[in-house]
Amino acid sequence: MPARPGVGCAGLVGECAALPDGPSDDGGPRFAEEVCLREGWIKIRVTGEERQRLEDGAAQHQAKTLSGFIRRAIDSAIIQKPLLTPAEIDQLDGTREQLRMAGVNLNALLREVHLFENGVSDRGPKLDDYRATLAELRQALGKVTDILRRYP
Repeated sequence: MPARPGVGCAGLVGECAALPDGPSDDGGPRFAEEVCLREGWIKIRVTGEERQRLEDGAAQHQAKTLSGFIRRAIDSAIIQKPLLTPAEIDQLDGTREQLRMAGVNLNALLREVHLFENGVSDRGPKLDDYRATLAELRQALGKVTDILRRYP
């Protein structure tokens, strides 16, 4: 089957080809799936220090290959989405969860206010509950702001 232009590996534009069904040359199974054919080369010169930085970045982002890391970084720059490390993803997820819990607590306070104002409940939320929820929201929003400042 001839190669067709389209979206290739990792969402990058490239050439893809389909493998035919049936056994492979060595007798093993062959699946009809798309395989990326990387035939083009882009060569750049880097200093030893630049190469070390690239290799360190690839290791930090747990990339399998230096080429794969560079492709992901370039794609990330093109679509203007940050290339996050696993630690940054975990931090972002923890911050998201903290903000979600603060929102749950705010919702509970507002429900108590609504029930009190409509005469369903004989007591409204305590002032300390408001203060605690406000502090929770400020802390979570501060973390979100700090994370967003890191990325243009």
